[in-house]
Amino acid sequence: MKKISLFTFVLVALFSTSLFAQDNTKRIAIPGFSSDAAVEKSTILSIQQRVIDAFVSNKKFTVVERNQTDLLNRETNLQKTEQFMEGKGNVSDKVANTGAQYILTGIISRIEYSSQERDKTEYDKASQKNVKVGTYRVYYCTIEMNLKIIDVTTTQIVLSKVLTVTNNTGSGKKEGGFLSQLVNLGSESGATTEAEAYSLSLQQISKATNDFTLEAFPNVLVIAEITKRSGNSADEVLISGDFTDGMKPKQTIFVKRVTEKMVGNKKLVRKETIGELKIIKIEEGGFITCDVKKGGEEIATAFDASIQLVVTDKE
Repeated sequence: MKKISLFTFVLVALFSTSLFAQDNTKRIAIPGFSSDAAVEKSTILSIQQRVIDAFVSNKKFTVVERNQTDLLNRETNLQKTEQFMEGKGNVSDKVANTGAQYILTGIISRIEYSSQERDKTEYDKASQKNVKVGTYRVYYCTIEMNLKIIDVTTTQIVLSKVLTVTNNTGSGKKEGGFLSQLVNLGSESGATTEAEAYSLSLQQISKATNDFTLEAFPNVLVIAEITKRSGNSADEVLISGDFTDGMKPKQTIFVKRVTEKMVGNKKLVRKETIGELKIIKIEEGGFITCDVKKGGEEIATAFDASIQLVVTDKE
């Protein structure tokens, strides 16, 4: 088994540290959300706060302080500026005081309630089965909102997506083993009021927001070390990076070769997938050990030639 020299590893590790230090977190401003539906102000604020909390908890971002965001609201009136909402406006000067690199806007388009009558059952020992003893009503709440991340420098939309969350699981079955499901099947479960349904849907906003941010800004890591067991092919790879949210063992991730080319006065960056990895182990400090599934020779050749490689969880 052959490994890259310690000297090479140190150089790559230093490069990795330098790369991520340059853009450790993304500074984002989150002005007040709005609604194009009949949604109460308190409800808008509660949904907005859930989204803000998700960004605050995400290590990729630094959220602009509230007093600066209030200034941003007053200066730009973002939620009412259609040109800005479409990512076409010149907003760089307007947000200069906040230092924000990105702006997140949110429009709540729908909050809808529904209900369903279900059979209430109890387990009858004599017949050894569930029997109907009445009915009860379950309530559902669907929250729909459009989130947009806009690059302040270019005013281009990084990602615009409609997020829909609901407490409707589609069934009233409880978790557990076979006996547990047999006894509890059809027994009361779910939200018993609209307020409870809304609260349960609200709790799902954090995950929906995290999925949204991961789609907008996939994890980007670098190769710190490769292991060759035969010939000039990488069999195992050690990668590192500051952000590994959502990554897990057995997940497939992708190695991309980064090349730059000047076209006229514009520099174009091309990322070409040259290999696939399978995560074996995630360690503290942002190190991940991976098996090479595809592209072992290309990965080794590019790494030995010090060609820029990045690893992402998006193909």
